Amino acid sequence: MGNKMYVPEDYFSLSAVEKVMKEFNWPADYKLEEDADGVSIIFPKSEIYLKNGYENDVSFDLTSFQGKDCYIDMYSSLKKIVKDYDKNPDVFDDLNLQDDTSVYASSEATEANIRDVLKILQAYFKDFILGKEKRLDSLL
Repeated sequence: MGNKMYVPEDYFSLSAVEKVMKEFNWPADYKLEEDADGVSIIFPKSEIYLKNGYENDVSFDLTSFQGKDCYIDMYSSLKKIVKDYDKNPDVFDDLNLQDDTSVYASSEATEANIRDVLKILQAYFKDFILGKEKRLDSLL
């Protein structure tokens, strides 16, 4: 009698990111590149890496700005850019995030969480995407 470890189905993919990205108008052209753990969104002046987490979890890292490599995790960048991010639990209420915390992975939940991350990027990171962000200078 062996113990079997639970390994959830993985629905995060380049095609899932591509599908949800098309729902938004982006301030710059982009291309997508996939690797083992996520998808890079490559804009002319910046790069954002979407990461696949456990079950349906999706997060991002800022990985390139104005042609220079950087690594700014989601939490650090949100603290710098979103007013009261770490103090106000309702800071994203106006974005109508789905925050799908389903117990089991599904394509719908994964797409919902990709969409939530993209809504946050659209609302708060356009200057980063365009290479104009100044609030992150201390982290670059």
